[in-house]
Amino acid sequence: MRSLSCSRPSYVRFFNLSPNRVDIIWINYEGIGVTYKTLNPREYHDVNTFVSHPWIFRNSSTFDAMTTFTAEGHKRNDLVFKPIETSSRKIVFITLPFYSLKERCFRRLRDLKLSDSDIAGFEIPRTLKDDYNFFLKNGHTVNNGE
Repeated sequence: MRSLSCSRPSYVRFFNLSPNRVDIIWINYEGIGVTYKTLNPREYHDVNTFVSHPWIFRNSSTFDAMTTFTAEGHKRNDLVFKPIETSSRKIVFITLPFYSLKERCFRRLRDLKLSDSDIAGFEIPRTLKDDYNFFLKNGHTVNNGE
């Protein structure tokens, strides 16, 4: 994923609906993320971009991916925002993605910064402990349909 040369403009307003600080990141021509701005909750930032320029959004403290949606039809849970050609500014809402209960629990455990021995002492099935360790290493749960 990277930006391509394009002359078709898109005018967007990125609006942070989440309770977290969010980094707005443009994926440049080499496929490298460039942080444009960090938004506090309920803040927005206007960007003049192009149709071929992808954008992603991350929680500033955990680096978790955020999701976007628009009133014009971009569905919720899009992790990459791909602009459409516009002549007027369109609002792009940034919010928390939908997580399975398992992944939400893993994220909460990670945020508590528990030690390996704390986790090892939990009376839960070994498979959940293994899945949690996979989550810590990879940033997501095992791909089991969730």
